[in-house]
Amino acid sequence: MGNCNPKDRNSFLINVLKYPGSITYSILFVFAILFYKERTAFMDASFVLFYIIKDSSTAIQNFRFGSILTQIFPLLAVKAGLSLKSIMLIYSISFVAFFASIYTVIKRILKNDEFSLALLLFNILIVSGTFYWIQSEQIQGSACLLLFYALLFKNPLKNRYPFINSSFCYILILTIVFLHPILIFIYLYISLFILLSNDISGKYPNKQEVISFLVYYIFVYLVKYYFFRHEYDTSAIEKTKNLISLFPHYLNIISNRKFIYYLFTDYYFLAILLTVCLIHYIKLSQFGKAFLLFSFFFVFLLIVNVTFKDTTFKFYMESHYLSLSLFVIIPFVFDVLPKMSQLNRSIIIFGIILIRVTQIYSSHTAFTNRLNWEREYIIKTSSLESKKIVTTDRSVPMDTLLMTWATPYEFWLLSTSEFGQSRSILILSNPNELNWALQKKTSFVTSWGIFDYKDLPKKYFILNDSTSYVKRN
Repeated sequence: MGNCNPKDRNSFLINVLKYPGSITYSILFVFAILFYKERTAFMDASFVLFYIIKDSSTAIQNFRFGSILTQIFPLLAVKAGLSLKSIMLIYSISFVAFFASIYTVIKRILKNDEFSLALLLFNILIVSGTFYWIQSEQIQGSACLLLFYALLFKNPLKNRYPFINSSFCYILILTIVFLHPILIFIYLYISLFILLSNDISGKYPNKQEVISFLVYYIFVYLVKYYFFRHEYDTSAIEKTKNLISLFPHYLNIISNRKFIYYLFTDYYFLAILLTVCLIHYIKLSQFGKAFLLFSFFFVFLLIVNVTFKDTTFKFYMESHYLSLSLFVIIPFVFDVLPKMSQLNRSIIIFGIILIRVTQIYSSHTAFTNRLNWEREYIIKTSSLESKKIVTTDRSVPMDTLLMTWATPYEFWLLSTSEFGQSRSILILSNPNELNWALQKKTSFVTSWGIFDYKDLPKKYFILNDSTSYVKRN
C-alpha cells in the first residue's frame, strides 16, 4: 500500500463512495427492522394501524390522501392475513421503502443527481426523533416535492413523453398541497431559487414553466384552504396569531431557546451548511440567493417557533425544522458542491452520512425506554382481576411517555404482538371523562371511540376480558 499511486488510491476511494443512496437507505432499512416496534407502537402510527386493521382499509386523515403511498403496504399485509408483528414490521419498513423508491426514480430514471442527493441529505441531515415518529405527512410531502422538481428539470421522460411528464407534475402538486399546508414554503423557496439561477448546465426548466406551475400550486392551495379545510389545519394556522401577540419578545419563548440547544447538540450540520452557503454567495456577489436563503431560513424558523411556542416535544418540532434543512441543502447541492473535486464531494457526503446514521441510531434510546415502560406496565397489571384499566397521566412518568393520547392503540399493539392477549389500557389527563364507559364490558374503549368486541377482527384483537373497566391512581 505504501507504494500505491495516490491517484489510484483516490480512484479506488471514489469508486467505493459511488453509491451513497444504496448504503444510506440500506442502513436505514436495517434500523427500521431493528426498531419496528419503537416506530409503529408510537402515537400516530399506532392510531393509523388500528384503523387500517379494524376497517381493512386505508386510514386517511384530514384529506391527506397522499398517505396511501405508505399505508398501502400494511393494508396489503392485512388483506393477506399476515401476523400483527409482520404488519408492524412492514409498516415500519414502508417509510424507508417510500423514500428509497423516490430516490431511485430521481437518480436512475430521471437522471438527476442533484435532487436525488438533496433527498438523501433531507432524510438524514438533522433527522433523529422523526426517524421514530414516522407518520408526518409533511416529511412525505417534502420527498414528493423533490420528485416534482426532478420531473420539472430536463430528464429522459420529459424529453420522450412530455405529456406524461407534465401529467405526473400536476398530480404531484395536487398530492403535495393536500399532504400538508406548510409545504408551500418549500415550494416557493425552490421555485425562487430556480428563477434566480443561471442555467449553465442546460438542465433547468424554462422559467415560464416554473411560474406556470407556481400559479397552479397557489390555485390548488386556495381551493384546498377554502373548500377542504379541516379543523386540525385551521387550529395550526390560528396559532400564527402568536406572531402578533408575542411581538417583540420572540427570544424569550421556550421553543427558540430549545432550538439553539438542538443546534449545538444535534442540528450542527444545519448551522454549518447555512454558513457555508451564505459565505459562498457573498464571495460570488450573488446577493439575491444569499437574501433568499437568509430570509426564508429565519422567517420560517420564527413562524415555526412562535406558532408552536409551548411545544416541548423535539420529534414534533423536528418535523417542521426539516424544512429548514431543505433551505440549506438545495443551494449546497446545486451551487457549493459542484465547485469541489469529486473526491472531496464524496468524502464530505460520506462524512455526513456516517455521523448522521450514528446519531439516528443513538436516538432510539428514548423511544426504546418508552416501549419498555409500557411493556413492564402490561406485565405488572397482568395478574389483576380486571385488566381493563383507566388511569391518570399524573401516575406515570410523563418524561418517558411524552404523550398519552395514543396509549390505547400502543398497548393493544404491544400486548397482542408480544403476549397473545389484547389489553385495553387508557392513560388520560382526566379519567373521570370516561366514567360513563367503565361498564362497557365487551367494548374496546379509547379516548376517541368505543368499539364492540364483535366488530373487531379476532385475529388481531384477542379480547377475552369481559370484566368492567377499573380506574387506578
